[in-house]
Amino acid sequence: MKLFTLCLAMCASAGAQDRYPVDWGKLEPEIVERFRQLLRIDTSNPPGNESKAASAIQAMLEREGIATRQFALEPARANLVARIKGTGAKRPILLMGHTDVVGVQREKWSVDPFAAVLKDGVIWGRGARDDKPHVVAGIMTLLMLKRLHVNKHRCGRNGNGHRRTGGGNDGCVVELPPNARRETQWILPDVIWQE
Repeated sequence: MKLFTLCLAMCASAGAQDRYPVDWGKLEPEIVERFRQLLRIDTSNPPGNESKAASAIQAMLEREGIATRQFALEPARANLVARIKGTGAKRPILLMGHTDVVGVQREKWSVDPFAAVLKDGVIWGRGARDDKPHVVAGIMTLLMLKRLHVNKHRCGRNGNGHRRTGGGNDGCVVELPPNARRETQWILPDVIWQE
C-alpha cells in the first residue's frame, strides 16, 4: 500500500488536494482488488504473455471512458497505451510500467505465485514488488484524473508493456509520437520499490 500511496501522492500538488479531495480509505479496497487481479495473470518472461495483462488493464480503463490502444509485434506480447486527452495548454505527463515478471520456481514458493494470496497482512505473488504495484498506481492515477474531472490542460498517458530483456522482438514496441519525450513535462518510469 505504501507504493500506491506514494505514487499517487507524487501526482497531486498541495493545491490540487483541496480542489480534488480523495478518500484514500474508501479507495483502498478497489486498489487492492485491481492489484490482486493483475497479480493473478501469469506474465512470466519467458514467454511473457503480456497481452493478457494488457487486455485486463484495457477493460478496467475503457469501462470508465479512457481511450486505450494495444500495440504488438507478437500477439502474446502486446503493450497498452492509454490516454486522457488534454487541451495541449501544458506539456503532458507520461506514466510507464511493465507487466512481465521474472520466471517462477514454484517449488520455492509457500503459496501459489499467481493466486495473489493475502497472508499475514501481505499480498504474495510474482510481480508484487516489480512492477505490478507501479502499474496499478498508474491505472489508479488515470482513473482518478478521469473521475475527478481534473483540469485537463495537460494530457496523461500510461504505457504498460514489457521491458527490454534482450535482442529480437523481445523489447518494448510502444512507439511514442515524434518529440514525445521532449514534449512531455514529466515521465514517471517504472520503479522497483525497496524498503
